[in-house]
Amino acid sequence: MAIVFVFIFLMLVAAGIMVASAWRIFERLGAEGWEALIPVYNAYRFTQLLDYSPWMFLLLCIPGVNLLVLMLLMTTAAERLGVPRWWGIMMALPVVNLFFLPAAAFGPEVSAEDGPDLPRTEQFRVTRNADGEWVEELSAEEWERGSDRD
Repeated sequence: MAIVFVFIFLMLVAAGIMVASAWRIFERLGAEGWEALIPVYNAYRFTQLLDYSPWMFLLLCIPGVNLLVLMLLMTTAAERLGVPRWWGIMMALPVVNLFFLPAAAFGPEVSAEDGPDLPRTEQFRVTRNADGEWVEELSAEEWERGSDRD
């Protein structure tokens, strides 16, 4: 009987962690946290927050296809939260998501100015290009110094 209570307690703790993580992810993506708690609406709102078409929400309702769509949505969310894209796949998988979802939700805030986790040096700066990908650029001073050597 004690095992049943321990199991129920652990399930409640896991559910609490997942609710808190979903709440925080919605807030970090620019929505109200309570929107993560309403079934069906949260999936529709999640697709809106990630700038996908409402058709993507409908694809979430098709068994089998929904797993692929969820992985696509989660990789996009991972990128927006400032964690590696492969974390998105982990956030979509059962059991593993108990570790990756809270880590992404409560991890450090990353803004566009921060750039990815690349070594920082004075001669390089990290920015986003027109496609939204992170790129390293040579600073103007380093470019001039390099052109003097040629």
